[in-house]
Amino acid sequence: MEELSKEMLINAALRQVPFEGWTKRAFEKAEEAEGLQPATYAAYFPGGIQDFIRAMHQWVDGEMQRKIAAQPDFETAKIREKIYRCVMARIETLTPHREAIRRLTGHQLLPWNKPLGLRDLGNAADAMWKLAGDRSVDYNFYTKRILLSGVYATTLNHWFDDMSDGFESTKTFLSARIENVLKFGKFMNDIRGGIKEKFAKKAA
Repeated sequence: MEELSKEMLINAALRQVPFEGWTKRAFEKAEEAEGLQPATYAAYFPGGIQDFIRAMHQWVDGEMQRKIAAQPDFETAKIREKIYRCVMARIETLTPHREAIRRLTGHQLLPWNKPLGLRDLGNAADAMWKLAGDRSVDYNFYTKRILLSGVYATTLNHWFDDMSDGFESTKTFLSARIENVLKFGKFMNDIRGGIKEKFAKKAA
């Protein structure tokens, strides 16, 4: 079998998902449309749909990193700007397949798919924070990823129905969500700092 790129296979299948859903039938239709041998997807994604979804998220991670690498001022940007750019880089990557991603959210809300859906969302948040330069290892590591998971999920839901030019509505929504989360994070840090100071005084 001729060596194919997973990127090509991912894009080909995503073009079929709006019509066939997140099913093996989408793979079969992609094989037909691209003139591939039957069971090509089974060979490249032996774990089936979930294996394909995992590979798709890894592809999105890679595209995000590539787009960010092309931005020479990224490293000097403020953290909120870095997170904003990371989310928008992912959305830019997913834009040709918006309906397929909309259907993915429904697929991952099924009870038996929720654990994997939450894992994938958490992994996306982790990839964005790492690209933004986060090196935390304490409780902030988990707090940041939980908060960004919420930002990313709600922004995607807004984007699904955004018909504005250049997704300006989504960009405004994302900026507001990031601002709210950063304020919340500062508020929580102030509370933790106050609690630590209180106990330190008692210990003294």
